[in-house]
Amino acid sequence: MESSDFIAQLLKQSLTIPDPQPSLTLEALVDSLAELAKTQRHNGQQFLLSDFLEERVRQTLTPGERKQLGKIFRKKLEGSGIAKFSHRRSDNHAVYTRTA
Repeated sequence: MESSDFIAQLLKQSLTIPDPQPSLTLEALVDSLAELAKTQRHNGQQFLLSDFLEERVRQTLTPGERKQLGKIFRKKLEGSGIAKFSHRRSDNHAVYTRTA
């Protein structure tokens, strides 16, 4: 590691500046989750985002990141025609129906 990288890392840690990469990470995660929905669910079958997301991974996300993940997931599914939003459960989790 170069000294400039080391200094930048120390500054970021001491100033608690959030990493600018989370949205890229969430988008990559959504791509993987959408592919799982596409391959593991049949037409007409309903599912939740949590069906494909391990609890330990979900727990590492902040509430804001979880909301952002859900929004990106919905846009990806509906935009690619994999599934459509069906309804929300009483616990406010979105339910999707596989379409293609």
